[in-house]
Amino acid sequence: MGTTSENKGIRLMAVFTAAMTLVLILAGGFVTTTATGDTIPTWPKTWGHMEAGWIVEASHRFVAATVGVLVLILAVWLQRKESRAWVRGAGWIALGGVLVQALIGGLRIHTAHPVPVAIVHACFGQAVFCALVGVALLVSRTWSRTPAAPSAWNVGFAATAAAFLQLVAGAVTRHTGAGLVVHLAG
Repeated sequence: MGTTSENKGIRLMAVFTAAMTLVLILAGGFVTTTATGDTIPTWPKTWGHMEAGWIVEASHRFVAATVGVLVLILAVWLQRKESRAWVRGAGWIALGGVLVQALIGGLRIHTAHPVPVAIVHACFGQAVFCALVGVALLVSRTWSRTPAAPSAWNVGFAATAAAFLQLVAGAVTRHTGAGLVVHLAG
């Protein structure tokens, strides 16, 4: 197997997949903003009784399906061409994250209390996006040429943890209408 630094195609695919995942997150946010999350009451199907606004939710589902296919292609491509086992593993973990995210989205539709599930769906979607950005970073030329100092790992971990807690506060605020003060304090 060749190294990823030799394979521009994998790098471009990883960046494109991460970018499409960002589009998916924005589409999901639009579903929440327009309150159209229950306009298609079936999952994984997208037909049945459809109310006004169904195109917003359907678009989110179609982009999600596209991202799922892209992540599958990326994981298989990494498996075939990437020499580092841990990078190949990261591709499969990202694919697993996408599948879990799809199940959480389906659960949100079929649960009697969708708000807590919607919060988990929002936060986990961001985590999947971060995983895909991570894969894109791991296969970049910069990653292979620039060694990270051990202290950078600690700062990076702390910053990531703080940002994730802020994300959770924002998701709770958005999905419950809770006081904005918690989110702003973060």
